[in-house]
Amino acid sequence: MVFKFLTAVVFIAEIIIGFTLIINLIKLDKAILALNETVIQIQPGIKDVCSLIAAISFQIKELVLDYSERLVKKREDMALNFIIKTFAGIVLWKTNLKIIKKLRKSKALKTIAKGLTLLQIVV
Repeated sequence: MVFKFLTAVVFIAEIIIGFTLIINLIKLDKAILALNETVIQIQPGIKDVCSLIAAISFQIKELVLDYSERLVKKREDMALNFIIKTFAGIVLWKTNLKIIKKLRKSKALKTIAKGLTLLQIVV
């Protein structure tokens, strides 16, 4: 008798568990169908957004490449200008030193200097 009673209790518990599983599966199926409908409705918008993002990414890539090329060119120009200015300064300095040495040794400069001192004395 006890065995039949326990068998009946286990059978009823299995039926309850089975119904609970079936009810939950039906709810899950309804939720998945609702989610599927939402995805179907949103899908064209998602495609538009994805194509827009792809276009923006391509433009950004082109801008970055262009900017990096211009930056490298600008740095090269700056370095070249610095080298040119440095060499020009050295050349001018050396030339000025040679000219000053020649002027100090020249007789014309000594004559002009004597004339200026004579003029200053007279005035």
